[in-house]
Amino acid sequence: MSKRLALALLGLAVVSACAPQSAQQAPVVAPSPSVAPTPNATATVRPPNRSDDLLLIRAAQKLRLVSAKTGDQLREWPDGILVDEAKAVYVAVPLAGATKVARIDLATGQELRAITFDGHYVLRYLYDGPGGLSPNGRWLTLVDPNVCQQSFGSAPPPTPQPCVSRYTILDTALDRQPRRVELQGNLWIEAISTDGRSLYLRENLPPQQPSDQHLRIYDLERRTLLAGDVPTAGGAPPTYTYGHTGPEVFSPDGKVRYTLYPFSGDVSAPMVLVLDLDGRSVRRITLPTWSFTPNEEASAWTQLLSPDGATLYAVNGMIGAFIAIDTATNTIRRATKLDSKAANEDGFVAALLRWFFPIAEAKRFIRGAAQLSPDGRTIYALADTGIVVVDAETFALTRRLGAACPARPCSRDELRFDGLALSGDGARLYAVSDLFLKVAILDTTSGASLGELRMADYPVIVGIQQP
Repeated sequence: MSKRLALALLGLAVVSACAPQSAQQAPVVAPSPSVAPTPNATATVRPPNRSDDLLLIRAAQKLRLVSAKTGDQLREWPDGILVDEAKAVYVAVPLAGATKVARIDLATGQELRAITFDGHYVLRYLYDGPGGLSPNGRWLTLVDPNVCQQSFGSAPPPTPQPCVSRYTILDTALDRQPRRVELQGNLWIEAISTDGRSLYLRENLPPQQPSDQHLRIYDLERRTLLAGDVPTAGGAPPTYTYGHTGPEVFSPDGKVRYTLYPFSGDVSAPMVLVLDLDGRSVRRITLPTWSFTPNEEASAWTQLLSPDGATLYAVNGMIGAFIAIDTATNTIRRATKLDSKAANEDGFVAALLRWFFPIAEAKRFIRGAAQLSPDGRTIYALADTGIVVVDAETFALTRRLGAACPARPCSRDELRFDGLALSGDGARLYAVSDLFLKVAILDTTSGASLGELRMADYPVIVGIQQP
């Protein structure tokens, strides 16, 4: 017998002998299955969850309406851009040599209006699903996915062909043919202004194997790509920004877009880019250097806008970074680093078992890393394990949710979530686990569990309807 095994068994024996009798007689709780049962399997009968919400879930390129009480799927639609408070969706349907764009009513499933035009174009895929609408919902941008012969990091072909970027710009009334744009080079659409005059593009250079990026403007009225980068205030434009994390955030009037980049290229610090869509200028706000992380935690950055639009929160609960930005002055008002890592509450037995039988921790794909309560007073953010609840005014850590093992021992993966969604009244928090294909439902007042949902695919909650 090895020394390590002997020590482990001795430790377990000592703990068992010293434990109180009531603890020895406690019933053993079996861990929950890690995957949802297949349609042909016999599902475990579960009591209904204590939530009457209807969840709009994006999974497997579909939109699904799911009962939070029973987990039953009530409706399904093709994936697309949700509009009108998730009452309708724009979809792009490929046809033979053409594309059809339609607006579909989610309540009835009926096609409200549609247009068909030549060419193969798709909706732009953003952080958590299809996108491409202007902030005011007036303009819809689509892209031809075939730009270059290879993607980032791959070797160029022996005889590379020029990269060509093609777009269509639709009026969402869908009552006229789209405006078309064709440019030489490898350019991605970043945004379109509310007035429909300015199309913002990220130019990737060199086109075949990009290592540099520049923010450009295409003037849709003059049909001209303007020379040079978008004028920048608050520092020179970074040479390479990798890509932003979290959702796009727009000012209440739709004229300003905020994007957060965990890597700013020339400085070891995250940054927020403030793009004035109608004014054609961009400002760079560099976040504190202590908030920089080159690790997996960088994917947990996200942005939240206060209900009055006066404060933009840059949040990364995994590293404990909470930063408030004044949107009137574009300056940092407050920045705090919290100890967001929960203490090990599993006890000596669980720690000993993990030491002797180490478990590899799963990689995480984070989206919806934080939520702001409807009254703007509370921030809920994913932490390394569980969820931290933070006062939005003082950045005081008020409590933790879902950070304790429901059954002991358990792996840290069972306490890790990959996305959050908050009900419209702020009373229920939905925490998604990709690894276990489940959604935990938590009461935001008491922290109590209201049940959980089992999923067949990786879910992203994009809307919550209350009865």
